[in-house]
Amino acid sequence: MAFDFESLKSFNETLEEVKILISISEKNQSENSKYTTYNKSAILLLTAKFENYLESVAREYIDLTNKLCIKANSLPKKIKIQHTLHKLKNLEMLKQSDAKAQRVFNELGLLWNSNIPYETITLDTAFNYGKHGSREIIRFFKKIGFDDIFSKIKVYKKVRSLIIIPKEEIDFKAIFNSAINIRNNIIHGDATPQLTHIDIINYHEHFRQFCKGVCKLLNRNLYILSRR
Repeated sequence: MAFDFESLKSFNETLEEVKILISISEKNQSENSKYTTYNKSAILLLTAKFENYLESVAREYIDLTNKLCIKANSLPKKIKIQHTLHKLKNLEMLKQSDAKAQRVFNELGLLWNSNIPYETITLDTAFNYGKHGSREIIRFFKKIGFDDIFSKIKVYKKVRSLIIIPKEEIDFKAIFNSAINIRNNIIHGDATPQLTHIDIINYHEHFRQFCKGVCKLLNRNLYILSRR
């Protein structure tokens, strides 16, 4: 069983937009102002859409988990914790309605103490936009049950060669932090980094691989959950 994630399709469409900026940048190498502007625009678009993709794919993952109607005792503990915290987030409001509070607590009781099919998981799948970088990505994926997402997905250096050579794995966490640092310097420091269109091509490829890897990981986990 494999699911087609709409969020990945949307992200790939965004990558085509980044390719357009790369193409225009390459054609304007002799005009420094235009060249740097297009490269800066490309890295900003890529990093923004990357974070948007992660939010979208996490929402899809939870929606698909609900559609599978997995038994409560088989749901990942971390998802159950995040769902519980999300439900209790507005505890003060619940206190104002005994009936609503009772429904919530009854539902949570079923989640933690029963083995019935459960299809109402809800949790916060939004980034804290005051924070960026690999730590935030790791924290984000922990909410849906994955520790250190960067260690679970392999990204490789793209090599153009007529002969078959072993794939060279790269440190995507470092690549991502590099892109975010550039993004932050542009937005908050009005910086003009020494970016080339080749740099953008490489970022483009590495982000693409990582996002594809996320979907493979989520699909694999959904299959495991469905078999429980």
